[in-house]
Amino acid sequence: MTPERMRAIMVNQNLTNSDLMVIANCSMRSVSNWRNGFSIIPRPISIILEGMERDKINRDWLVQQVENELRELVD
Repeated sequence: MTPERMRAIMVNQNLTNSDLMVIANCSMRSVSNWRNGFSIIPRPISIILEGMERDKINRDWLVQQVENELRELVD
């Protein structure tokens, strides 16, 4: 995935840098580096973004998965 494609999907899916930071469990710097082409976008992130763009991954489902993961970490 190119940085341009990533940015386009984020715009189409109304995803902010903060949203992607939570989804990827990474720092804001990592997201910024991906968006600006300074670092390679990890394959799992590319798959998630493409899945969302193709309506294969529902945003609500993804949020629920992240919330469940965070809840397990706290318990």
